Formats: sequence, C-alpha cells, structure tokens
Amino acid sequence: MIRKLATIALAALTAVALTVVVLTARSWAAADNAGPEYPPTKRVEQVDRYHGVAVDDPYRWLEATDDPAVRSWAETQNRVTRSFVRASPQWESIRTRIAELQATGDLYGVPRLGGGRYVYTVSEPGFGAIVFKVRDGLAGEERLLFDPNPELAEGEAVSGDTLSPGGRYLGYRVATDQSRWGELRILEVATGRVGERLTGLRNASVGWLPDDSGFYYVYYGDSARIRDGAAYPAPEVRFHRLGEAQSKDLSVLPAARELEHTYAVSVVGRRPYLVVSLFEGTLSANRLLISDLSASGGPVVEPREIVDGSEPGIYRPLGAADDGLYVFTNAGAPNGRIVVIDPERPERTAWREIVPEGPATIAAASTAGGNAIQMIGRHLTLVSRRANQAWLRVYALDGRLEHEIELEAGWIGSGLVGGAAEEVWYSFSGLLEPQTVYRLDFATGRAQPFFAPETPIDRSDYVTRQVHYPSEDGTEVPLFIAHRRDLELDGSAPLFIYGYGLGGWVAVPWYQPQMLTWMDRGGVYAMPGIRGGGEYGDAWEEAGTGVNRQTAIDDYIAAAEWLVEQRYTSKGRIAANGWSASGALAAAAVQQRPDLYGAGVIGIPSLDLLRYERYTPFKGWTRGFGSVENSMEFTVLRSYSPYHNVSSETCYPPFIVTVGEKDDITPPQHGYKFVARMQQEATCS
Repeated sequence: MIRKLATIALAALTAVALTVVVLTARSWAAADNAGPEYPPTKRVEQVDRYHGVAVDDPYRWLEATDDPAVRSWAETQNRVTRSFVRASPQWESIRTRIAELQATGDLYGVPRLGGGRYVYTVSEPGFGAIVFKVRDGLAGEERLLFDPNPELAEGEAVSGDTLSPGGRYLGYRVATDQSRWGELRILEVATGRVGERLTGLRNASVGWLPDDSGFYYVYYGDSARIRDGAAYPAPEVRFHRLGEAQSKDLSVLPAARELEHTYAVSVVGRRPYLVVSLFEGTLSANRLLISDLSASGGPVVEPREIVDGSEPGIYRPLGAADDGLYVFTNAGAPNGRIVVIDPERPERTAWREIVPEGPATIAAASTAGGNAIQMIGRHLTLVSRRANQAWLRVYALDGRLEHEIELEAGWIGSGLVGGAAEEVWYSFSGLLEPQTVYRLDFATGRAQPFFAPETPIDRSDYVTRQVHYPSEDGTEVPLFIAHRRDLELDGSAPLFIYGYGLGGWVAVPWYQPQMLTWMDRGGVYAMPGIRGGGEYGDAWEEAGTGVNRQTAIDDYIAAAEWLVEQRYTSKGRIAANGWSASGALAAAAVQQRPDLYGAGVIGIPSLDLLRYERYTPFKGWTRGFGSVENSMEFTVLRSYSPYHNVSSETCYPPFIVTVGEKDDITPPQHGYKFVARMQQEATCS
C-alpha cells in the first residue's frame, strides 16, 4: 500500500516550497516512495443531515483551530512539509533564483494627492517593510514622510492607507497575523505624529470630509471576537471627528438588520454628498443611500435611499457634479454602463445614460484582475475588457470618448487613483513586468511610467500567447500561455495551470517570480479565463456560478486536455492550482480527473463546501457557491466539495495545501480537514 503525498504548509512557505513540490512531486510519486510518516489523525463520529441526506464529517474536531491539540497537529504537518521540501536537491537553487527575481528594486505604490503633496508607499524588494514617502508636486524631491515599522509589534504589518483631501492626515491600516481585521492609525503629516487609533475596521476605506476635519467609516465592533471565529457583529456607519476619542464617534446608520449585510462609504463631489452602498449578503447587488452634507448643518444626517435594488445589480458611485451622482451599474446592462442620478429625482425614468453598454465589459465589480473605474475632476476613467484584450478609456462627463489606450495582458492591481484634476495614476503588472506605476495625462492622452523597477529578465527569452480552446460543451474559452522561447513543445514539459472563475474576476497574468523560475526550468504556465469569471460580462459569470459551478470545473479540465493535445505537456505532468475561492475548483478537477494531473497545489482554500457558510461570517460567497439551505444547491455542492469527495478507491496525485492561520474568509480548517482525509483515507494499491 502506497500513500501519496498530501501535506499542508503555512502560506509563508508558498513561493519556494510550491515550486519545489511541483517540480519534484511526479518523480517522487513515480519512485514508489512509501511517503512521509504523517501524524495520526483521530476520527470522530459526526453525521449531519441535509435535506434528508446523511453526510459523514469525521474530522470535525479540526475546526477548533485554537485548540492546543489542533495547533500541535498543524505544526507536525508543517514539519512534514518542511522536511520533504528542503530535502530536495533543487531547494537552494530555486530559493536563490526567486530571491533574484524579487530583487527588482523598491516597490512603489500608487501616489495619492492631497494639499499639493503626493504621498505613496515604498517597500523593500520581495515585499518587505513599507515606509511612506512624499514629494511636493510632480517635480518635487522625494523624501521620507513616515516609517511605521519601529512601532509595529511582532506579526503586525501595514495594509492599506488613505490620505485626507487637504493632505493634512494620513490614515494607515495595521493588521496582525494575516488577519483581515486591523487598526486604523491617523498620522498628522506636518508633524509625523500618530494620533488616534481606531479599531473594528476591515480596511482603510473611509469617506473624508472636504475640510479634513473627520471621516465616515464602517464599524464592526470587537474584532478580537471575530478572529476567534464568531459571527461578524452587524456593521454600522459612524462618523469620527479628528482629535476626539473613538468612543465619542457618532452613529450615522445603525447596525444593519442582518449580520450578513455590510456597508461601503464614500464622500463625493464639491457639494458634498455622503454615499452609502448597502450589500445584503452578496457583493453582486446593492442599494444606494445618500445624504446632502451641505444641507445637513452637521456630519450626521440619516441617508435616504435613491436606488432600492428592485432591479438587482451593482450600483457603484463614482463621483458627483452639478447635475447629479455618476454611477456605474450592470443592472439591465450585463457589460455595464454609466448613468447620472439626480438625488432630487432618483426614479429610474429620470436617469441619464452617459456611457452606454458596449461589446466590451466595463470591469468595475472589483479591483482584482485589472478591474477599475473612477471619476476624476471632469473625466470618467475606466478599464474595458473582452476576454484577453483590455483598454483604458477616458470620457468627458458628457460621454465623449477623449482617449483610449490598449493595454498589454496584465493586472491593474491598484485600480485607478485620481491625482490632480488632469491626471490618473495606476499600477500595472504583467507576467514579465514587475509592478510599474504609470501616470496618464488627460491633456495629452499619454501614459508614462513614473516609478519603474529594474527588469531582471530579458523579455525576448519568453513567449506569451493568447488563444482559445473548446470546452466540453463546445464553448470557446480564452487561455493565456507562456514559456521560454527555446522550449521544445514535444509534450515532455511540466505545466502549471491556474484558474479562478468566480465573482467576475478576470483572469490576467501578473508578475510572479516563482512562475518565471518555473519557466526557466523548462515549465509552461497557463491561465484559462473560465466561466464564472468576468471575461465576457455577467452572462459568462453566471454560466459558472452557483448550480452551474461544474461548468467552471469542466472549463478548467478542458484547458488541460487541450494543452495535452497541442503537445504543450502530457498527462500526469500538469500541476493544478487554485487559490482562495478557486481552491475548491482546482481540487475538484484533480479529484474528477486524477489521470490528467501530476500534482494539486491548493492555496488558502475553501474545501468543505457544506460548512463554509458556518466558518465564514461574511455571506458574500453564497451567490458564487450556493448554500446548503437550498436543496438544489446542496446537491450541487455535495457533488464536488473536495472534502466530501475523497475516495479510498482512487489513486490521487500528490497535493500540497497552504493555509492562512488567521484568515477569516477562508480559514485554515478547510485545509486541515481536507489534508487529514486525504492522508488517512486516500491510498493506492
């Protein structure tokens, strides 16, 4: 009896360890290695019933991640992983090469403008410590504004920032131990003094008053409870006046009626308006509420509803001018459009369309994968995508197209950030291009690199292709492929395939030193734009979402099959990779077609799809996955949930699973339970 490698690692091991595992896993398995000695994992008697169906859950005890027994189990698992990875003769050379590719010089963030000053982050090569720098005007000399690192405790890191409109205050978020919860600290720019520290926030996104006197934010309460696995407290919108204690903050909107509801806030326009987006258990639909702050006589006035969500869709406020609120929406327009809503006449019949729906999708649902849209001064800037093509477009407020720039395949990771009224900043990262900060001048329509890192490779050494392949039902799916130019495509190359296909995320490549290392060692990299993503708008997303999730898995498998047919690789030489919400997709593909893959590389995933709603206080993923509360959706989830589809009759390729110990969206018990079941129940004879 041979036990295949199925092991777990902390996310910190990811870049080097995963490259080692994928390069060596197939040869390790082929050598009939009996495998490492896994720690014993006890089984418990636990049976749940869903709609009359009994479901066994023998590793339920691993959900208690703070239990000393679970912590001990996890650390033993990590020792198994470290021992295996570091025994590889390739360990040191891979680690050295990845470090070289990360050493591209300091990594610059996108500047934020306030009071004539540009403030931006600078981090050391390899995503090291972050400091804030500043320059007075574009031509100003760069100088250090603030180094937050001396005051950070062990495990703390800066994650997100916000600059007040007048540039007097910088807010920066400090998170602990990979948690999505953090403390917002307020720095007085002129003195470098850190004042207030606000808790109970999930990000640094706030709505500043134009005079810098305070800001609106979403407050969740005691984040310590949430890190311990409790449900999120119902959020409320609060106003914080600078110089006062957080305990004196004023409530603008009371706690949401349901725990899965959440808010987003912004202050827009010269008038100005407070705009609140209310998401009711999903990030794919929301309502809009607005307050006219110029007429309120104070910072607290209960917003009134101007979009009731009766036609489901995204309503994203972009900014305001004298004629009303400019809003992106995909309601009734799957590819998106921009309308103007008069707050005094918010009925739909009075909306004015500024940018109509077109054949390319306005990528505005999120900032992931190059999705970006913004109103800056008298201009609307947006990214439009259709499959692997993308354009950065600038419109006047009357809808006239002013400029259009075709973008290479890559990721606009920061979205679009307004500087002065006549410029927009964005960062771009491609597979062969480290993150570069660009400035687009509205007057000329030209985008120029402003902060460009050193390029540690010769781009001519690599080939990138954008093609299409047929899925199981005949649908043509876009696919990005990359490899070294001198690679002979005879079917012998190992191939690493990454897919996502959820929540409208557009599959585009970004700079990854481990993937360059992979290609330098004779590997091929592939990224299909599977259904569930946003390559062709809402219809493409819906086709791989919820009860249609098997379609996304079929697309992922079909990509691997096509790559084998085209002799990019061969069966058994493919590493299936998924991350976060797509971890289940990659794991399910390997389980359904173990003959096709040589390894499963699953990062910070959701793998128990019958209980993910219980682990994750935020309910926004139920639209993408479905809910066990619905009998049809339960049946679909049960059919592919990786934890529930481990078979003792199937010989699986090796797996490595990484987890984030403090991640509250995809918490570590997903990885723990799946790995335990694979180790204890999946064997090969």
